[in-house]
Amino acid sequence: MRVAREGEQTEAIVNARVQRNLWLARDGGPVVRDALVALGPNPDAVTHLLGGTHLAWAFVEGWVRLSDGQRVA
Repeated sequence: MRVAREGEQTEAIVNARVQRNLWLARDGGPVVRDALVALGPNPDAVTHLLGGTHLAWAFVEGWVRLSDGQRVA
């Protein structure tokens, strides 16, 4: 759901959805990919990624990865 800013006009977006794919990588780690579908031009989309406080985030070629410094978490 998108909330309009003060004075902003909005149009209802029909059939907008998030498509989530989940699979296991060769090393057994989980892989999650979200695709935002039918949102219209210039959508405001917010995603929250949660991970353990002992893990580090890496952003590589459009992918997000968690690592403990020795292996992908």
